Amino acid sequence: MDNSSYFSGSLCLVFGASGGIGQAICRELNARGAGIIGASRNEDAINKVFAKQGIIGQTLQADLTDSETLERELKSLVEKGNIPDHIIIAAGYDVRKPFEDHSTEDIDRSVNVNLTSLVEICKVLYPRFLERKSGTLTYVGGFGDGSLAFPFYSVNAATRSAAKTFLEALNREIPTDKPDAKAIRFLYFGPTAVMTESEKEFLPLWKKMGTPIISPDKVAHTLLKSIERKKTSVAIGSLTRFGIVTNAISTNLSNTLFMNGYKKVLEPIFRAKAQI
Repeated sequence: MDNSSYFSGSLCLVFGASGGIGQAICRELNARGAGIIGASRNEDAINKVFAKQGIIGQTLQADLTDSETLERELKSLVEKGNIPDHIIIAAGYDVRKPFEDHSTEDIDRSVNVNLTSLVEICKVLYPRFLERKSGTLTYVGGFGDGSLAFPFYSVNAATRSAAKTFLEALNREIPTDKPDAKAIRFLYFGPTAVMTESEKEFLPLWKKMGTPIISPDKVAHTLLKSIERKKTSVAIGSLTRFGIVTNAISTNLSNTLFMNGYKKVLEPIFRAKAQI
């Protein structure tokens, strides 16, 4: 593991800290000497993870479906002087089914967790970045760089794409008339399939599709290196990056090379699951 001093002494706020990717991020941050605030709906779950893995950190109860409560908790952090140097959002809501089978709850929860909460977090903490003239926010999204509209992920993919656009706009709004403005950055980070408990049942499917499968530790290491290298958009996997370029050139070409084949693999599985 690279124990670079980049994060040493910094304060990192990690949403989704009790999940597979979030745990791995907290482990590596802890090894790098960072202070950690682990955020999740269930503080007990974070405490158990931290105790089991020897991670030293604080906890924050943060429900990404409840904007008012989230805003209140974040403002409380600021009032206490706990303004993070790095924010990492490794929490999300994933719906995989035909669009016609999406419930109102599916749609609302996807929008709130994957997009609205991101905007709320930035509304409270981005002004603190501007005051301090430094700070990074990393959003763990997916769908490559957020531009790949996979079938049977319609609402999920749309929220991730919107998140990417929002972060891209913020990067362009950062003041450029000050020499230290570059210390503020927003990163959209798209991992490939990850070996987590929540993804376990789908790993054979991704393997069948030729999608690389990586460990949470690999995700964490690549993510932190991407922050160090001042990246604003990262998609893991050469095939994924080729798909992004192809899709940008022509959606018809992308359909021919990738998406039509993916649909054939995904359709019988996700339609069957939707009927259960």
